[in-house]
Amino acid sequence: MLKQISVLEGQDLIEKNLNNSDLIILDLRTSNEFSVNHLANSVNLDFYSKNFRTDLDKLDKSKKYLIYCRSGQRSGVTLGIMEKLGFQTVYDFGGILTWMEKGLPVTR
Repeated sequence: MLKQISVLEGQDLIEKNLNNSDLIILDLRTSNEFSVNHLANSVNLDFYSKNFRTDLDKLDKSKKYLIYCRSGQRSGVTLGIMEKLGFQTVYDFGGILTWMEKGLPVTR
């Protein structure tokens, strides 16, 4: 299942999987953006890195992924790439800007 979800659905997914190591939260922004703020327990994988697709392809495709970026554009593109690479379950809630507009927590 690869699909776009709302930030509230993303928060619900995180809460339901707090102790589940099979859910990986991927922040697709640059390391500078990531250092300013990010979701707790997220892993940074820079969309603009020259090795991005290769690094993405190395991830365990059997795990569940929740992806996001700044505004939703990079994560939307990445959702398509992950589908082509054979990932099983990926949820894209779009951008951290919308996440923060809803008053949801970030880590600095």
